[in-house]
Amino acid sequence: MLSVVSYVMRRRADYGRVLILRGVLHVDDMIWRDRYDAWNRHPDTQVLLAADITDGTDGYRPGAVVDLFADLDLDTAHSAALLCGAERMMLPPSRNSVTAAWPMTGSG
Repeated sequence: MLSVVSYVMRRRADYGRVLILRGVLHVDDMIWRDRYDAWNRHPDTQVLLAADITDGTDGYRPGAVVDLFADLDLDTAHSAALLCGAERMMLPPSRNSVTAAWPMTGSG
């Protein structure tokens, strides 16, 4: 994930709206916090963070990263998504709205 986002941020003018969603089990597991803050300062860029274990007062949404999709206003016909993580974090479809918006393709 880090290398792809870094690539996009170095070429920020080549892309439209960029949403970065990141999730961890415990809020203390979140690494690269300085980078998230820097990315969030780019125009038309939003970084959303989630942690399964958090009290919610630290800026992290309580829950799984896929739960963040419920709050997004997406034009999926004109969007692309890169999902990176363990399959158990992305599925089942009944738990997340990712697969409802985009058909899952890839080598997995």
